[in-house]
Amino acid sequence: MIADELEGNVIDLEGHDLVVVELGRTDTDYTTCLHVPSVGLVVAGDAAYNACSPRKNEGLRREIP
Repeated sequence: MIADELEGNVIDLEGHDLVVVELGRTDTDYTTCLHVPSVGLVVAGDAAYNACSPRKNEGLRREIP
């Protein structure tokens, strides 16, 4: 079975919106997370590392103010 392509950025799950948020590059290219506003939930996975990759050579390089 092949999944249908997502049209837009919202998935309806039993009356709750799951909002797909594009984060750009975090630990890999084209990272996304899911936001469920009705319950105040963000499913971020590896994006929660905040630009610090566990593989150290793949994280974003940012200046710390």
